[in-house]
Amino acid sequence: MKIAIVHPPQKYLVAPCHYPPTGAAYVVSCIRAWAADIVEQCDLLDLAGHTEDEALEAIKGYDIVGYSVVSSYWKDTLSLATKNIGNAYQIVGGAHTTITGETAPCFQTQFIGRAEKSIITFLRDFAAGCPKKLYNAEVIPLDDIPYPLFRAGKKLNYLGAERTAVIFSGRGCTHRCAFCAARAMYKGVEFRSTDNVVGEVDKWIERGITEFRFMDDAFTVSRPRVEKLCELFKPRHIRWACMVRVDQVDQGLLGKMKDAGCSEVAPGIESFDQDVLDAYEKQTTVAQNVSALHEFHEEGLHAHVFFLVSGPGEKYKKTIDLNIEAMERLKNKYARLLFSVMMPHPGTPIANNPAKYGVEIIEKDCSKYTQHQFLRIDGVVKKLEPWFPLRVLSMTSDQQMENLVRMREYMSTQERTLYALPGGGMYDSFAWSKAHKE
Repeated sequence: MKIAIVHPPQKYLVAPCHYPPTGAAYVVSCIRAWAADIVEQCDLLDLAGHTEDEALEAIKGYDIVGYSVVSSYWKDTLSLATKNIGNAYQIVGGAHTTITGETAPCFQTQFIGRAEKSIITFLRDFAAGCPKKLYNAEVIPLDDIPYPLFRAGKKLNYLGAERTAVIFSGRGCTHRCAFCAARAMYKGVEFRSTDNVVGEVDKWIERGITEFRFMDDAFTVSRPRVEKLCELFKPRHIRWACMVRVDQVDQGLLGKMKDAGCSEVAPGIESFDQDVLDAYEKQTTVAQNVSALHEFHEEGLHAHVFFLVSGPGEKYKKTIDLNIEAMERLKNKYARLLFSVMMPHPGTPIANNPAKYGVEIIEKDCSKYTQHQFLRIDGVVKKLEPWFPLRVLSMTSDQQMENLVRMREYMSTQERTLYALPGGGMYDSFAWSKAHKE
């Protein structure tokens, strides 16, 4: 049999080629390693930057087509799969189906949770002529999963090489931020062993890749583990980046990371208004945000800062005043600020109980959720009019929109004045889209 695991077209990604579908790649690596006796061909089709017609052409000729789906692309995936009915046996999995349990007639089989092992069970059932409609996760140690050595993504941010390998060294998160669905997808945190992680790094090095991005939600939760990885990374002379929490790093750890080749960190600052941080149940403080940005700068680490607006705890004028005042004071301390609008994705605490957070969901259609408010149409990135799916009840709708517009305008101004600074400039997603249209 021939099987394709599909990363479907994604209209909200500015540069779809930058982030390869690493999660789907783990599934494909398992199929190739553990089902080679029954699977003649297994391909990973990264169609994120393609049109629906191109995707339909790409998936022709396969006996089984599997889709890995997040909520923003559920409707688009349904459209693609519906038009492909009768051409292949179609299966679906990923964050959306795991969190919501949703499926559709165009999919004959659905997967819930991690599918690396359960898809092997399905394939053997399929070969025997008795596939089931539903397969739940069969949990296996992360170290047992073969390395997904497919293609690397294109150059990212301040990493210097043309290709960057994206790696998950662990899954899950220790915290329960109100805007995040990680706990709905993974109940706890599981790490690969440091030797296993470095084993994958070495395989990439053999292929000429020396730059890496670790996409774990909780990369720095275990200081001893990070220190051990730094010890192992240093003699390999690689460059790498990771996401961090500001309450899980200090200058001592950051210095070790920098010495081991770390060049960029991505902290979830979210806001410089403590009321907003508290409403998001972030369990961090403005003082920690400020201190961390100074520490990143002092260690020579480029900080790619995540920032949220139009969400719980936000106040008219006050929140934006605090944000802009802080960014003015700190504008040389970070390299890039990713400005996002709060979207209540399924599985997030805010989506589960909006009243608790003082908000109302006024747009429940996830296919419209684009945090960075741009859209790719026929390869061209277009800026959307400002909008929000979540009404913050402490403000009028006009006040909330004024906050959003004011923040966007400030970010756009800062991009033009700071972009050429040494170490990179500060810019929002709209500016980033202009710089990365390939």
